[in-house]
Amino acid sequence: MKHRVWVAFGCAMLLAGCRERLQPENVPTQASIESIATSMPLTQNAAPPELAGQVTRFSAVDVGLNELHGARYTVQLAFDGVFTGTTQAADASIRAEVVMDQISSARRVSATTTGSINDGSTAPVTTEAVRLGPDAFIVRDAACTTLAGSAPNTAADLTASSLIGGASPVTAAGRRATINNADAFLMSLAPDSLLLPAVSAGETGTLTLDSGELWVSAEHEVAVRYYLNLTIDNGELLDLPRPVTGTVIVRYDVTDLDQPNNLTVPFGC
Repeated sequence: MKHRVWVAFGCAMLLAGCRERLQPENVPTQASIESIATSMPLTQNAAPPELAGQVTRFSAVDVGLNELHGARYTVQLAFDGVFTGTTQAADASIRAEVVMDQISSARRVSATTTGSINDGSTAPVTTEAVRLGPDAFIVRDAACTTLAGSAPNTAADLTASSLIGGASPVTAAGRRATINNADAFLMSLAPDSLLLPAVSAGETGTLTLDSGELWVSAEHEVAVRYYLNLTIDNGELLDLPRPVTGTVIVRYDVTDLDQPNNLTVPFGC
């Protein structure tokens, strides 16, 4: 039914055009087809001034989060491959969920490691750490450790940038989208812009960027998504004892920007 209505509407417009044609001198402004095709993307996707030119702010991908009331993010670094020169599997993964509340100086980290990073154990290892002001609580294997008045270098202070680094410099790529409920702009990545503390080509290996994307919230000037797909050959990864060859993925997603979070002592403490 909708199709018939639009067809009838189109025919009526054509008939009206046949009765009275506009002459060139009656047309107020004659637009160029080429300019129409390019003006809309340029208008819709132009990055704001703070993201124009070369941007060096994101050498640490989580920069700016501590300046907000709160946020949540997930970060993952995963490898699938072998120890170089062998057929021995060397899969390894670290995934962490982080909740922040800057109003109360509180933070919660739940991190899970799997694969070769667990000293040969096949079972995943999960650690939960909560920092409430000066106090920290760590839960592992259902046992709670309380660190009253501990220094800030606890498991609860694990950051995304300490695991996956960031990228600098980056430039606006001309795309705009809603990413994790944030109005975000895509920044272009080059292989030599990647700063990866846990992954390295080493002295004789290679590290190739297969694909990647960095999306930045213009309102808060923080990264809301950072994805990388890498190929490593005879390189170094995390604390693995030998060089590895295979594929590496990086995943980082931020949600609830500038939202406070109510964090409490973890269960069992």
